[in-house]
Amino acid sequence: MNIDKLNKKEKHIFNRIGQGVKASKIAQELGISVNTVHTYRFRILRALGLSSTTELVKLWVWEKFKESKNGQEERYQGWRIIGHNEHKEILNIKD
Repeated sequence: MNIDKLNKKEKHIFNRIGQGVKASKIAQELGISVNTVHTYRFRILRALGLSSTTELVKLWVWEKFKESKNGQEERYQGWRIIGHNEHKEILNIKD
């Protein structure tokens, strides 16, 4: 699950979905249709080997956590990451 394989627009949509932005808002921001946003979401899921938007959001949180982690505290924007397994999958998130 390497997000580097996504192109610029796919990364933007990946980030906006991860932030909880609705498809209609993403479409408006990019000047594309909502159906096109859904198509991009499907392509992103397939490219990353994910099967659901929930998995996409978990990966997004993990990526942001890795970017912000200082090696001491396992928190990201008020979320406490309880643990992750050897595949870097988040096992539990609590606020």
